[in-house]
Order: sequence, then C-alpha cells, then structure tokens
Amino acid sequence: MLLVVVAAVSTLVCGMAAVLVSTGIDRRHESRPVPGGVTTTGTVTAVEQEQSGKGPVWFAVAEYVDDRGRRHTTRSSAGDEEPRVGAQVRISYDPERPEVAHDLTTGADIWKYQFYGGVVLLVLTAVTVPLGVRVLVVRRRRGAHQR
Repeated sequence: MLLVVVAAVSTLVCGMAAVLVSTGIDRRHESRPVPGGVTTTGTVTAVEQEQSGKGPVWFAVAEYVDDRGRRHTTRSSAGDEEPRVGAQVRISYDPERPEVAHDLTTGADIWKYQFYGGVVLLVLTAVTVPLGVRVLVVRRRRGAHQR
C-alpha cells in the first residue's frame, strides 16, 4: 500500500515539474524577439496584477504603433516587479501580423525560475523515489524474515 502512495506522490510531483518546465519554455519564447519581427518602442498604458503562491505577479499592458501607423496593445509576460504606467518598453512584433507581439522589457528572467525549478523537481524525484522504494523493499524483507 505504501508503494502505491509513493508512486502516486511521485507521479504528482513529476506532473507539477512538467508543468513548470513547459511554462518556463513558453515564457522564454515570450521574452525573446518575434522571429523575423520588428522592434519598436511602446508605452505601458495599464498594469494588471494576479496572485501567485509567492505573492503578486505583474503584467504590463503596452501600446505600440506598427510600421503602418496602426495602434496595437500587448500584454507582457509575468514579472515580479510592478510596471509603471507611462514607462517605455521594447516591443517586438510580426510586421505581417502586428497583433503577434512580445514585450522584451518585462519578465525576461521569470522563465528561468520556472524552467530550472521544474528540472530540479524532476531530478530530486528521480533520485529520491528509487531510494525510497529501495528502503521500503528492504524493510519489508527484514520484516518478513523476522516473522
């Protein structure tokens, strides 16, 4: 029964680690220039806040003008510092589809914490679960020999 619990917990931890790794990869993509894109300056027009397990996470809503003079808005990746309305930000956008844009200023390093945190969880699980199972098997054998 205990082995089933260990398997369930390790599966849950691996699932959480996989979510962290994939979120980190996605956030990394958002913090990089759009492939084949154009870089321009935008202005933070609004700030949005969400709660996470570690406290508030901030998002900047920035407005920018494309090379055809049309205005667009984009929401930045999450950051742990509150952006300032009116601040200038670097925006990379696809000139063919200007609504596809990345804020290159905000949250550029958040992906590292998510990605590497997930990798650490996977490594710890890969090391501790086999050791824990080994300990349980040895204890079970010892208990069987003592009876």
